[in-house]
Amino acid sequence: MDNLQLHGSATAATTSLSERQFIEGRYRIKNKDEVFAFLDENPFLIPLLLEAQEKIEVYFRNSFVYLEMETDRELAPEPLLLVVISPNYQPEEAFQKFRLFSRVWWLDVAMKRTQNKLHIRIEYR
Repeated sequence: MDNLQLHGSATAATTSLSERQFIEGRYRIKNKDEVFAFLDENPFLIPLLLEAQEKIEVYFRNSFVYLEMETDRELAPEPLLLVVISPNYQPEEAFQKFRLFSRVWWLDVAMKRTQNKLHIRIEYR
């Protein structure tokens, strides 16, 4: 991650310009103002997003990856940030890759660090 300084504490007030640029360079972001306002309130997610992008690239090389807020209040009554992987693989292969990604990194290593404020899913767009 080069010399990028990342906020790791919940006391950080805003997403720094370098963090924002780093995230914008790796994700397609829907409703940027909402996403970055959410990250300002939950700065502990920033290092996780950067780590997730690296892991996603291992399993879903050259696929589009989006960041967006979940807007369906029935699915997520509390604000929730989504990482949506739009795979460039056939559905069966994409599902197998997602299962492996989930087993190796997401479920066992990273998910517990999200405080249930970040979810990852695959979706064809």
